[in-house]
Amino acid sequence: MRKVGSIAQLVMLIALTGFLSTSCKKTCDDGKKNQEEEEVDCGGPCKPCSDCNDGIQSGTETGIDCGGDCTPCSLVYPFNKVASGTSVSLKKVECAGVNCAAIGEGGLLIVSTDKGVTWSSANTGTTDELFGIDISGNTIFICGEKGLIKKSTDLGQTFIDMTISNRDKVQWNDVLLFNDQMGIVGGSKLALSYTDDGGTTWNSVKYSFDSQRSYYAFSIPSDNALYAVGDNNIQLSSDFGKSWTQISLSDDNPELKNLIDVHYLSSSRAFITGEPSVLFSRNSIEWYDKALYTAFGGISFGSSSGLYAGRDVANERGKILETLDSGITWKQIPVVDEGVRFNDCFIIDESNSIVIGEKGTILRR
Repeated sequence: MRKVGSIAQLVMLIALTGFLSTSCKKTCDDGKKNQEEEEVDCGGPCKPCSDCNDGIQSGTETGIDCGGDCTPCSLVYPFNKVASGTSVSLKKVECAGVNCAAIGEGGLLIVSTDKGVTWSSANTGTTDELFGIDISGNTIFICGEKGLIKKSTDLGQTFIDMTISNRDKVQWNDVLLFNDQMGIVGGSKLALSYTDDGGTTWNSVKYSFDSQRSYYAFSIPSDNALYAVGDNNIQLSSDFGKSWTQISLSDDNPELKNLIDVHYLSSSRAFITGEPSVLFSRNSIEWYDKALYTAFGGISFGSSSGLYAGRDVANERGKILETLDSGITWKQIPVVDEGVRFNDCFIIDESNSIVIGEKGTILRR
């Protein structure tokens, strides 16, 4: 019996030794910071630790500073990159319902029929630079240098030349459609022309051959208020662009030049973007810098929410700002920093927005 007991004791001793050996063994998944680990179960001889603020994808991260051990990427970066099918810089984007269209360098046009989820190229038939675009249903108007104006009624599959005679020296910067038949274009040499027959004929309202000033963008907050914004020059029309009244600007305004975009929420609430950052006005006469430290971007509003997409004046990198109170306050939206500068944005509805920029970049949420 004593021999059996000795054997039992030996078995227990061996088991205890194995248990102690196992329990004391240092591993990379023991929930302890040991064996020269930098953090618990990472660093040193274990997997690299995730640094959620180093600006690179490291450790267990599934994106830059997000996923894995860090905050989920969907919360850090609400905008996701979608394929555009191009690597050239995208300039402007417009949407109508589920249809969207964006122009880029070298006469590029890409279109989407699903609110910007997927994109395909269209044949504009030109390599001239495009500066303006608008869309209504399946109708797209594009405009640009050398007086170029083109129209498509099949969402960019084919285009018809709508160039205005004797305006080949004009660079058209923007086009705005009121419906399939009525629209207006504006550009260099203080040129403004409107159409009420779908672009077949254009009526010149303003033109100054020797002028070095331009119109850059339009905004129409209501049927009886259409605004055209140019170099230190804002015009108001109450008859869809057939006649215009110049608004007297305050001498204390920042200089209005090299403008990109304009959006009037109403006659008493307006925003302009361009070289002088984001400017705000309550009466179109006095304009104030919102001190958002951004430049050369586009702006878009929904019912009360708004987006700005441009570049940071400090580091020239892309910057997205959002407002939820009609532009009273703004906050920056984090994006994956690839050194891409943004050029424009569009709020489709409460759930869908698009941002475009350099290198064919399209971000969507």
